[in-house]
Amino acid sequence: ATYNYSNGNAGVSENEARVTARNDWKFDDSKWFTFVEGQFDYDEFQDWDTRVSVFGGPGYVWVENDKQRFMTRVGAGATREIGGADNAWRAEGLLAAEYRRQLTERQVVNASAEAYPDLGDSRNWRIQSRATWEVMVDPEVNLMLPDGIENEYDTDPNGAQRSDTDYFILLSWTY
Repeated sequence: ATYNYSNGNAGVSENEARVTARNDWKFDDSKWFTFVEGQFDYDEFQDWDTRVSVFGGPGYVWVENDKQRFMTRVGAGATREIGGADNAWRAEGLLAAEYRRQLTERQVVNASAEAYPDLGDSRNWRIQSRATWEVMVDPEVNLMLPDGIENEYDTDPNGAQRSDTDYFILLSWTY
């Protein structure tokens, strides 16, 4: 879950939230798995108020060892943008890739991208991408310093910006 808010001299320039939940079911002695994913988005500066998405399908782990992991997912589902120009459910595909690399004992880089083509209109699609560098500040208490960049691109934003990019530096504690 993430929440981003920015208020400066020009007023509020960002007010958005995203909650994503995904479960992967692995098959014994196989690199294949199945998944189900749900996502809830809120963004004050989009044409819609909230967006709800559900997806499912197969995935494949291409590389997995102590240093790195690369996996892909392909699926289908539905999305509904509530409070905007188009309140109807629409069918979307899902093409996703995730990569994680352990650089040192205390440093990890992650990169991911998810493309959502509109299955009813091939001209419309959106992409969510993210890259992070995580540094373990204190392993005794699991204190991390992740920083990175996120971008969401939409070919049909109904008057809003097509591309929305966020940069971040966080101090996080895992338990």
